[in-house]
Amino acid sequence: MPPFLKLDQSIIFRRVSICGLGIFLLLLTYVLSIGPAYAYLINHFGNVSEHTSERITSFYSPIYYPCRADKPFFYQFNEYIMFWTKRL
Repeated sequence: MPPFLKLDQSIIFRRVSICGLGIFLLLLTYVLSIGPAYAYLINHFGNVSEHTSERITSFYSPIYYPCRADKPFFYQFNEYIMFWTKRL
């Protein structure tokens, strides 16, 4: 294999790895940010406008719906939110 192709493959692999890591970190941040967001809504119930509450709920709905009470991750989801509720 010519050396310039080997160099191109390593650059492509590095870029794909960095993009994959970036996407992973963004998704991890998105999932972990649900605790403080929902804790804020719980702790400030009545002070947050209905519009803001609906926007937050719709933003996190891809996480919320798989973690409802009849789903397997409900306990972990609920404990994580309660952890943040006590902290805020």
